[in-house]
Amino acid sequence: MHMPPGHPALVATGWFTELYGPFGGCPVQLLGRLSTGEHVYFRAREGKVTLSIAYSEDDATSREGPHLADYQLGMKTTEDAGLLPHDLCAAIVFVWVAAYMKEHHDSCPCRLSQAAADKLQALVETYIIRRELDEEDTSKLTRVLQAAGQTQQ
Repeated sequence: MHMPPGHPALVATGWFTELYGPFGGCPVQLLGRLSTGEHVYFRAREGKVTLSIAYSEDDATSREGPHLADYQLGMKTTEDAGLLPHDLCAAIVFVWVAAYMKEHHDSCPCRLSQAAADKLQALVETYIIRRELDEEDTSKLTRVLQAAGQTQQ
């Protein structure tokens, strides 16, 4: 299976040594390996958006784990998650991996500017509260992710 390259804004963080996605639809998925060695698996399908972090790829992609961290977001309907735009999925991954890295690997800072990180956090929080982004928010998200992806070293 051909694995698509990682989202440029996520690559720009410097957190990943391997990154594929987000890709697909129903489910939207992302696979990655952090620079600290852990494996990351993101999945958006039916009524749930989840991210698991584990020591192995098999554990990360398994519902049973064992997982080092799990993040989850419920949706309005069972069809919503698998149709999420890839940019929004990348922003959600950014926020959840940022929380994990801050808690477990504070010595591995993000390479994105604090302003870009704060904007992504705010847009994901807006989405979580409303369970949707309007056209202006979607446009803002795309601009922030594009700018973040261009900050790669």
